[in-house]
Amino acid sequence: MQFTKEFAKGFDGVKAKVGSLPFSVSSQTIYEATDIPLGGEEWFKGMDFDWVAFQYFLKPKHRKVYGSYVPRSYLHDHYGKLLEVIQRYFTCQGRFNRVYHYHIRLLMHFIGKKAMSLPYYLFRSLCKMVDRVQIKGSQVEANVFHFSLTKLMVLKYLERREHTW
Repeated sequence: MQFTKEFAKGFDGVKAKVGSLPFSVSSQTIYEATDIPLGGEEWFKGMDFDWVAFQYFLKPKHRKVYGSYVPRSYLHDHYGKLLEVIQRYFTCQGRFNRVYHYHIRLLMHFIGKKAMSLPYYLFRSLCKMVDRVQIKGSQVEANVFHFSLTKLMVLKYLERREHTW
């Protein structure tokens, strides 16, 4: 937690500083640290979303429901479990029963319906986390996440630096 807090406080949208270690952060560096492919649509929350595709995941009796979210129980059962994993471990929102359009967009990626650039998504998510942390000041614990991702990026940077010495 402390490491990621320091990362968030020292990130300016391009470079981060943890301790005395400065390093670049981008979709590319996330790709290099995680080996998650860059291909697919560059998409993030708030961007255009295909509502027809959303209907595909809903049980027939709930397909006319429109709004900012739907209860997870409205989804076909076989998508509900995968979505729960996405919410809990990818978006860090496992405590919610609400399904937002960005959850469906991630689900579309993971079932192979419409590829997206996960390094881009994660980069934008990091930027959003950083904005919240930098605005809050000292009371930031609830806004800090992506612990493993920040660790992977720093480890990759250190590995590259060691090879250049």
